[in-house]
Amino acid sequence: MAMGFENVPEEFVSKTAFFDYKTPVTELMPKLERLGTIIILKNNEYSGVLDSRTISRSGRPNVSKKEAAGKYALKVPTIGRETSISKAIHDFYSTGVKALPYYDSGKITGVVHRDSMLRAILSMHMLSSSTAGELMSTPLLAIDSEKSLAEASSIMRHNRVNRLVVTSSGKFLGIITYRDIMDYSASISQRGSTPMEATTARKGSVSEIVEKNVNTIGHKESVDEAIRIMAKKGVSSLLVTRSGKPAGMLSVKDILGAASVQSNAEASEGIIISGLEGSMKQYEEEITGEVEATVEKINRFTKFDVESISIHVRKHKVRNYEIKARVWLEKAGAVSVFAEGFSLEFTLKDALTRLYNTIENRKEIVYALKKSAESQYERDEKEE
Repeated sequence: MAMGFENVPEEFVSKTAFFDYKTPVTELMPKLERLGTIIILKNNEYSGVLDSRTISRSGRPNVSKKEAAGKYALKVPTIGRETSISKAIHDFYSTGVKALPYYDSGKITGVVHRDSMLRAILSMHMLSSSTAGELMSTPLLAIDSEKSLAEASSIMRHNRVNRLVVTSSGKFLGIITYRDIMDYSASISQRGSTPMEATTARKGSVSEIVEKNVNTIGHKESVDEAIRIMAKKGVSSLLVTRSGKPAGMLSVKDILGAASVQSNAEASEGIIISGLEGSMKQYEEEITGEVEATVEKINRFTKFDVESISIHVRKHKVRNYEIKARVWLEKAGAVSVFAEGFSLEFTLKDALTRLYNTIENRKEIVYALKKSAESQYERDEKEE
């Protein structure tokens, strides 16, 4: 595993483009399609990266032509000559972006794409002994094919997921992603649709854009094989099946998280705490203590044993605190929960409580719309 601490090789660096933060974001779409990620500058200084994921985090399917690119950019850590592969994997996992800037000789010279980290994980055999079923995320959130795109979008936003299983009469039909909804809405907008047509499109059914040809992998297949399939198909997730039925979802995020826990020097006894900046750093020891207590409780009172756990904290000016907690269970895959609140202490407790309750009540295959998601959708509709 020592190889995980080698530095990121320069051959991982790809060319990118640089734009001022005031540039209208719609003007940059062709560049994003070609390059995947571009660098945003403010006063000729690095301000952040822009990709489809940072845009989708806005929660709005339609992007105004007048909106500045800087509004959607996310400032993430840079990679340099001295950055270890383990540190780069950790940064990709905690930020969720598709590429990180490469800093050399006092300036950003390009980007390192997330796919390069997957190649490193594969070539260094970091997860060769793991199976897709061991790392997949559960439970699967599902939506009926006749539900509206607006409802699908709301459920994804509320649960902080990028895809839903689609069912028809209770049977598996396919997958719908947040990107599918965004692309569909953007195509309507580009055709110069009227406000009424745009509203009608938003209320269109999931069945109109569901992807039925889903990339799958058996739960006993190796993670190495999953990475190869992702690279060949150009996808970021695979539906994991057991006896031909959906059992979970294996994403690039799952793979990066597992590799980060195994190899990152910042991980202490299988615990990764990320996102703490500024004054929040002082609470790291306290957060670690709360996480350790939850892990002990899970191991003691459920039939699952925790292999590792990650806690990612985000601080917002308006929404205050967001916490994404993800735990990998021995031979049982990963479970993720999301919580938000006005206090770091109570948001953490809420996230850890949800995590424990989800594991305690866990079933092998879950097709269910959560009540909280349905309630959120109803609130969104009223606000509009």
